[in-house]
Amino acid sequence: MFKKWGISVFLFTCAIVCYSQIETPKIKVATTYFGGNILPEFGLLDSINETFLRTIEVSLMTKTFGKTYWNDIYNYPEYGLAVFYTYLGEKNVLGQVFGIDYFFKLNLLASKKTKFYIRSGVGVNYTSKKYDPIDNPLNVSIGSNINAHFNVRLGVNQKLINNIHLNIGGSFDHLSNATTQFPNLGVNYVSIYGGLIYGFGDPFQKVMNDIPEHQQKFNLSVTSFFGLRHLQYPSDKYYAVPSLSLDLSHQTFRLIHFGIGLDGFYDGSVKPRNLFKGTQFEEGHAFLLGFHFNQTLVYNKFSFTLQEGFYLIKHPEVDEKKMYNRVIFNYDISKNISLKMALRSYLHDLRYLEPGLSFKW
Repeated sequence: MFKKWGISVFLFTCAIVCYSQIETPKIKVATTYFGGNILPEFGLLDSINETFLRTIEVSLMTKTFGKTYWNDIYNYPEYGLAVFYTYLGEKNVLGQVFGIDYFFKLNLLASKKTKFYIRSGVGVNYTSKKYDPIDNPLNVSIGSNINAHFNVRLGVNQKLINNIHLNIGGSFDHLSNATTQFPNLGVNYVSIYGGLIYGFGDPFQKVMNDIPEHQQKFNLSVTSFFGLRHLQYPSDKYYAVPSLSLDLSHQTFRLIHFGIGLDGFYDGSVKPRNLFKGTQFEEGHAFLLGFHFNQTLVYNKFSFTLQEGFYLIKHPEVDEKKMYNRVIFNYDISKNISLKMALRSYLHDLRYLEPGLSFKW
């Protein structure tokens, strides 16, 4: 199966290169091969012999050209779509993955021939094997055929000849179903990769912008998160887990902001979880209070936040960790109003999906 995919990618690449000789849009096509291993977590590999995985990916991308000064600051980022096939090893247990990602690539350091970059992508995939108590009991990580995929890469592009570049680097990937089905431990894997990037079309005419002076200042914001948590037991359903956050952030640098804040949580899943375990439940057990730190990477109206939180008030009857984490994606729809999507977890254990709305002063 993997050889057939490799031949298909090779023929597709040949067709792209031939097509690139005529007048075409300003885009790039990359073909990449990955080799790596699944991380030995959750006891996933205890009964699995073959852990070496392989991926073939074809991506189509274009780049910004200076519409805003943020393009200049980030050395004209690139973005696009990638389709991929991954063989996870132990085909009868973990199966094969077919997926599509949207990705964004930031050029951290760039010269005429060499670029050092970080690239992040998110998408959906179909995984051919999932957990089944009878037919596939060894797959303790993947509970559904449709899963989400996230990856982050550090790499180098080196110009070879004309519009052909060498693309090498390392990648971390995660796939899971975001708590929609059980089990949802997910699969994490690391790999190294190599491939070629083919650019065609006329070179971009970059627009140089005046970059305004950065002003350091504090912002105060209130965010209402409308969270959900899925439980398989005692009933296969979702429970409301709303929360309210108060944040004080400082625009320390243009690209990186730091902040602190308070979180108030109501967890509607506490009652059914406690009753299922036979633990005493009181209404106050569903309320939790936390304190957190934020680190935010900013790109124009978009921002990405890593958050580390600690519960200040947590009832001993509630089965929660002392520390929680959030990954937050933010888009500013106006100067004072933002849309957010947060993933709240305990390190790698994703528990809550939290869309939100934020008001900033």
